[in-house]
Amino acid sequence: MGATTVLLACGYPLPDTVRGVVADCGFTSPVDIIKKVAKQSFKINASFFIPFLNLCCKLFGKFSITETNTVDSLKKSKIPVLLIHGANDGFVPCEMSQKAYESTGENGHLVLIDGANHGMSYLTDKTKVETEIKIFFKKCVEKYQSIPIYYPNTKFVVRKIRMRFEKFTNRLQQAFFINACQYKASLIQRLRTLCGRSHTDCREWMTYTRKETA
Repeated sequence: MGATTVLLACGYPLPDTVRGVVADCGFTSPVDIIKKVAKQSFKINASFFIPFLNLCCKLFGKFSITETNTVDSLKKSKIPVLLIHGANDGFVPCEMSQKAYESTGENGHLVLIDGANHGMSYLTDKTKVETEIKIFFKKCVEKYQSIPIYYPNTKFVVRKIRMRFEKFTNRLQQAFFINACQYKASLIQRLRTLCGRSHTDCREWMTYTRKETA
């Protein structure tokens, strides 16, 4: 799902530091992959229960499986995209990457690896995959080398993280202190109930016991 995630992200405004996207064997949409798996593994037509499944996702997950797909997302994007897919992929058909490639226009490049199954493109033809990735990276650098990259203020980020960490530790210490006080009060109450002694006597006994233990 990582390949599909980055392809869907292309439909949103991304920072200037994103110069290219590499996706290996991504599917086009949740609906497409559900239908394919249902037909291949269970021999059923998923079109009948897709509306019910989508309703459950909306009620319990607050999202829809029909609202987006990689084809529409890539049409909105101008970021270079390298699509890699195994020609013998038995899980996600390579036709899905072909559809995604057709929606990229001049910004896309599709590489099909002969004999490769799902997620096995690099292991099947390591040389070809590495060569294509190097060429793609070089094109991305040449295309965007005139555009300055914005780097965040490192000192500001570190200071922000430090402030949040200190705030967290203070809350943690406060929580431990409150729990310790509550535990001490409950222990004194128990001793008072069991021994029939006063609150002051129980506190003195606890202090004496602590010194003896130390």
